[in-house]
Amino acid sequence: MTQEEQYIYNHLSSSNKEYYDFILKQHPTWTHEKIMIKIGVDDKIGDMLDGEGAVNINIENEQVQKEILQGAKHFLLSIGCVAGGIISIIDNVLDLLSNIIDGTIDYVGDKLKKFWNWLNN
Repeated sequence: MTQEEQYIYNHLSSSNKEYYDFILKQHPTWTHEKIMIKIGVDDKIGDMLDGEGAVNINIENEQVQKEILQGAKHFLLSIGCVAGGIISIIDNVLDLLSNIIDGTIDYVGDKLKKFWNWLNN
């Protein structure tokens, strides 16, 4: 573990340190970055499942995926974890999801417009 990775590890809560160690035991070849992303994502998913309406969460929904990644990014930034391109990776995936969401909205809007025009003609 590098000095920077140790610094980040030291800023984890005691339960997240235990979880970090658990993940490392389960996946000894994983990098610090992978472990931190998993902790961030799992932290956000846990918050979502603790909240109201948790039974209605559809993990295949791009908006839910975006919320999870934004939560993971917030968590990682809050503990000072910006090394190794972790935030860059999350930002790239968020950009991709935004493009997918925007494309879907445009597609549905176009189909609704065509349907509306068909109804009125």
